[in-house]
Amino acid sequence: MANANHELKNVFAQKFNEFQLAGLESYSKYLKQQQKLSKSHENWESYGKYIENEIKRNDKKIAALNEKMA
Repeated sequence: MANANHELKNVFAQKFNEFQLAGLESYSKYLKQQQKLSKSHENWESYGKYIENEIKRNDKKIAALNEKMA
C-alpha cells in the first residue's frame, strides 16, 4: 500500500512539474514578445531592461525545473 501511495505521489509531482514548465515556457514567449515591442518605442528603455532581467530569471527557473525533472 505504501508503495502505491509513493508511486501516485511521484505521478502527481511529475504532472505538476510539467504544468509549471508549460507555464514558464508560455511566459517566456510573452516576455520575448514584450521585448520586441519595447525596442520599437523610444521611451520604453527602462521597461526593456526590466524585460531582459525577467527573461534571465525565467530562464534560470526553466533550467532548474528541467534539472529537477531529469
